[in-house]
Amino acid sequence: MSQWTSSFARCAGAKYTQIEARLFPKELAGIAGHLEAPKLDRNTRIGGQPAKLVRDLLADATNSDGFFSDLVNEHLFRTWWRATINELIETGKLDASNRGHALRLWTTARSRGKIFGVRLPKVPDFTLQTHGLIGALLAQELICDDRRESDGRTVYRVTDEGHATGMKSLVPRMNRAAAEALLAEVLARVARINNDGELLHYVTEVRVFGSYLTDSGDLGDLDVAIKMERRRIAGEWVKAA
Repeated sequence: MSQWTSSFARCAGAKYTQIEARLFPKELAGIAGHLEAPKLDRNTRIGGQPAKLVRDLLADATNSDGFFSDLVNEHLFRTWWRATINELIETGKLDASNRGHALRLWTTARSRGKIFGVRLPKVPDFTLQTHGLIGALLAQELICDDRRESDGRTVYRVTDEGHATGMKSLVPRMNRAAAEALLAEVLARVARINNDGELLHYVTEVRVFGSYLTDSGDLGDLDVAIKMERRRIAGEWVKAA
């Protein structure tokens, strides 16, 4: 029995077997580079909007059979609502213990004048921001026009690049030296696991993929997939576990 653990199923690239590295053909590195999502970190802005909003929007839209501009407007509103609640707490107008409850009230927030007795600011009109963000997502080919409904509304669809962006982590980016040091640490840990006879599984393969396989010195993260297998033991495996 074997088990794969991976942050993404696209596992092209360098393969480490029994801690000895050997590379896949260079063509696979080219494929990985072609599929690499746009660079994204917490400082990135697309269409004037923060990276987290864009990532969450694309992840949400990926789970639908196309989406309308209403979904973009909703994400803009929810981001504003979260910022509003945080500001009320920071200014002492709202007790921090009510934060979770307050955030869940976003579905009725547009019709509310107060929350926990605190007057709310006027909800902005997000029409221009919605159109601006949609335009930016189209320009960067993260979404595309899919079709028109009978009422004239456009249905948008998330592209492959948008799908990859929707799964992006917003951890700080790293340079190649940092990625190589991290990979060396991973392999050292694998070696310690495989040398520990008390453990019931051992690692048979470690594969890296994604931006690590390109020539770029600016990497979003280190994508690693690990294959594990059960050790052969004397007696019943269940009891040993």
